[in-house]
This record gives sequence, structure tokens and C-alpha cells, in this order.
Amino acid sequence: MYLRRGRDLRLRPALGAGPPRASPPRGAGRKALDHGMDTADSGRMTEMNLGPAPDIKTAQLKEQPTAVVRETVPMNALRDFFGRAFGAVTGAVQAQHVQLAGPPFALYRGMPTDVVDVEAGFPLAAPFTNAGGEATTVTAGTLPAGQAYEALHIGSYESLQHTYGAIMERMREDGVSPGEAMWEYYLSDPGAEPDPAKWQTLVVWPVA
Repeated sequence: MYLRRGRDLRLRPALGAGPPRASPPRGAGRKALDHGMDTADSGRMTEMNLGPAPDIKTAQLKEQPTAVVRETVPMNALRDFFGRAFGAVTGAVQAQHVQLAGPPFALYRGMPTDVVDVEAGFPLAAPFTNAGGEATTVTAGTLPAGQAYEALHIGSYESLQHTYGAIMERMREDGVSPGEAMWEYYLSDPGAEPDPAKWQTLVVWPVA
């Protein structure tokens, strides 16, 4: 099931106009939260168009092994990157007979400009072994342990910015600072559900 999702997600639109812009630079903490409140305010104003406010929960994450492709990608090339990355990871983990432990995800680091530091792949039931060699693009990774905020976004990928803004507002209310990295699990299969209004994306944003 997840293998098919990895192939179908090559049709996913680039996120350049949405979630990555909410990502704070390293050490920005409180400044990033204050700067990001314009996004939250915009989300409240357009709530009627974007559906119900997301249900935001806190979670204590456990470290999760992954296999990923990580690159610095131009914002307008994210769509092609996701298709290439999910396909490469699928082939690599199959070759090592490692089981997938969840849906495909993309993790973003730092403050993007016209490019973004992103890795895309799958969580695994066991650690991935790096094959080595200059031609190797799939590498072992981890999703870190620690406290995080999670929100289930229902709707198109273009409207994810609304959910990121809501998480940032909740962080400010709780007096915590956002971490420099966040990730998205893509729970829906666009091949099976063609209506973007029904797509589900789990947004996970650790605290600093």
C-alpha cells in the first residue's frame, strides 16, 4: 500500500508557497513564532474556505529509523524531487528486504529562500544500511525523539499553510519555541482518492 503511495506522490504539487515558509531558521525560536503569526491570522480569516480548524495535539515522539533522499531543491522543482526520491527509496528498501513502518513523508530543515533543504522517504521497521559509493542517493536517517505538536490536515496540499499557522499559534500560547525541522506524513493515496479536499496529511513539528 505504501509503495503505491510513493509512486503516486510524484503528482504532489510543490509546497513552495506554503508550509516550508513557516520553518524557522536555526536558533530563531521566539522571533520565528512572532514573525509567523501573520500566517495564523490569515488562517483564521479564511477558515470558512479552508474547512475546520485542525485538532492540534502534543506528542512525545520516539526515534524512528528511516530511509531517505536528502537534497537542497529549488522550490519549483519539489514535485519532481518527491517522485524521484520516493521511487529511489522504495527500490532501495526492497533490495535490503526492510519493511516499511508507515506512509511516505517529507522533512524540511531551516528557512527556505528560493531553495529548501528537504529529505523524502519512508519510516522503517528496522534500520537501513547505507550501500556506500558516490552514486548512492538513498541513505539511512532518523526522525528524532522528543516533544512535538501534531495536527491532521484535511484538504489540498496548497492549504497546508493554514495548519502550520495554527500550530505556530498554539506553540506561542503554550510558551514553547519551534524546532528548526518539521515533517509531513502523506496519509492519502491520490490515486485512490482523487478529491484533494479529502486528502489527509499529518503535520509533525517538534519543539526546540
